[in-house]
Order: sequence, then C-alpha cells, then structure tokens
Amino acid sequence: MRSLKISVALVAAYLTTACSGLGQSDSEAFYEATSCPKPNIAGFPALDFPANAQCGYLSVLEDRAKPEGRRIRILVTRVPAVSATPKPDPIVYLSGGPGGAGSFEVAFMVGHGINAERDVIFVDQRGTHHADPLLDCREFEQYIYDGVSIPFAADSTTAIAAASVKACRDRLAATGVDLAAYNSTENAADIAELRVALASTAGMSTVSPTDRNSR
Repeated sequence: MRSLKISVALVAAYLTTACSGLGQSDSEAFYEATSCPKPNIAGFPALDFPANAQCGYLSVLEDRAKPEGRRIRILVTRVPAVSATPKPDPIVYLSGGPGGAGSFEVAFMVGHGINAERDVIFVDQRGTHHADPLLDCREFEQYIYDGVSIPFAADSTTAIAAASVKACRDRLAATGVDLAAYNSTENAADIAELRVALASTAGMSTVSPTDRNSR
C-alpha cells in the first residue's frame, strides 16, 4: 500500500534542534485556522477535503539561520478519528518523497480508513500545492507533456530537460524565494515546530515523536 512508502516520522534529533530558541518572538512558528481550500485540486472533485476536515496554516521562517528573514506558510489539514474513543496521539502524514503535498492524498487515505483510531494531520510541505509560496515548476511540467513526442534517450532531449529546470529555477529565484531553504532539513524542522504549535492550540493533541514508518 502506498502509505507504507510514506514517511510519517518525527526524528528526535530534529525536534531538539528545531525547538530550541522557540521562545524568541521573531522566530516562533505559529498556527492559524482557516477554511479548507475548495476545490482541493481543480477538476477532481473526488479529491476534495472531507466535510469534517479542519485546515490551517503554519507560519515558519523560510531560513531558520535568518531570524529576521521572510516567513512562509504551510497548509495543515486535520481529519478527526472515526472512533468515539480515539487514541491520544495523532498521525502526522508526510507525502513524498521527500517533500510532497499531503493534501493530494487526504481523500484517498481517509477513504482507506487511516483515521479509524487516530486523528490524522496531513502536511503540504514547504513549496508544495497549497503552501505559500507555491514553487511550481511549469517549465519542467511542459517538458514532461512534450516528452511523449520526442526521443527519450537523445542528447537533445536531455538538453531540453536541463533547460526547463534552469528556466524554472531562474524564474523562482527572481521572485526572491531562497531556494536553498527548501530541503529535507528545513522540512523536518517545520514538523517539529508544527508539533509545538498544535500542542498550544485548543483542542489539538500533542504529536508524539514516534517513528510510524513501520505501520
């Protein structure tokens, strides 16, 4: 099952690193509730968020080495457990990988009962789908679409692919996005800060630092 390939982990070392210094107001992450985006994915109503889903944005530093720098937002979607007596620690579901958008998989995973006994928190990791900013790579997507009509192994095809990636990179960099800050280390720190932010939000259980890869 696809869920076995999904990393849903909170690594203790990252928790310690990312949570240090959270008392400083200029670097503290915070969570704000909001309406879930609708549609979730245009043209695919079957993938809309369940009616009982609760959405919000986690605001974090783009680069934690720059406490005075810009902030970015990450969509978080919480789906309550079906059980009337749910287990206290929720599952944090990370799609990847690494670095994918959990919102793509909410409807599918809920439909397969992932929230039977626990609340499930789906995260759009930084730069993906409903995150702000969205680091879409339309140039490379166009290459993928065009790829069906060009020779797969030709040097010219490799050159087109490389050019599309460079064009995407140059366009995003020109907007002021610090592309170096979109990596697995920062993603892990985002989840560590999400744990703290949700623990301080009324009605949200603390996320326990448990490796759930074996589920």
